[in-house]
Amino acid sequence: PDWLADALKKESTRIVGFGHTTSIFRLAADCVGKVDLDRSVVQYALYNILLGKTESEQATLLRAKSQEYASIVSPYDYRPDTPYPETNLLLPKLALLFAVMTHLEIPSVHYEYANGSCLGILLHEDFWKKQHNDGL
Repeated sequence: PDWLADALKKESTRIVGFGHTTSIFRLAADCVGKVDLDRSVVQYALYNILLGKTESEQATLLRAKSQEYASIVSPYDYRPDTPYPETNLLLPKLALLFAVMTHLEIPSVHYEYANGSCLGILLHEDFWKKQHNDGL
């Protein structure tokens, strides 16, 4: 829609993606250990980290990376004994994120950990004040 295209063109627009362990944004963050994801980071994760590996290899790699980066990506959700979720969707999720960011010319997405109640985050004024004050 036009309103979205207009909003994405504004330099002040910041895209925030949130979710839990199966979030498309969490996956990208786990791959690279960053919560600020630009297109080149997502492309790197897609081509250099996951492509050409079996689902088992992808799952093992992502489990290790998510443990390595837990303090950055998900400080409240570190569980080293659980397998990485939805390994059959790792490549499609990263490909979709990269394609959408490219098509809509989204330069970057900031990931925030959330467990459920994503609608609540949208309405949580203190969260958005903090994001604004942090320059996100």
